[in-house]
Amino acid sequence: MEGDLSRAWKRLKKKRGWEDTVGITFDLRETMVRLAPIPKDMAEEMADFYITEPVDEETVYKSEEILEVLTGDWRPAESALTDDDWDFLRELVNAWAPELDMDVVTDVMRVIVDRGVFSRRL
Repeated sequence: MEGDLSRAWKRLKKKRGWEDTVGITFDLRETMVRLAPIPKDMAEEMADFYITEPVDEETVYKSEEILEVLTGDWRPAESALTDDDWDFLRELVNAWAPELDMDVVTDVMRVIVDRGVFSRRL
């Protein structure tokens, strides 16, 4: 996966140096918040959950996947998202649904239902 978040991560590592894990994590969270098509407070909550320190390739890959889910571009092939990732996204979207564009809610919930997340945990 080579999306905007992945490219930002690579630039941040060069700019800050590999040792500055705190700075890289902070900047990458800010980038995810900026890229997410959702309210800023929701995006910050989401970024805090998905982007953990130290940021590694799997973290970036999962975060890119979440952004793809939110934009309706996600494809299930070789998904790295875990049950906990899906549960968090489902709960987050449910909590923020009144504040979201209905196309985003519909796209996310369609993916969640297709994955069987609702039937597994309810």
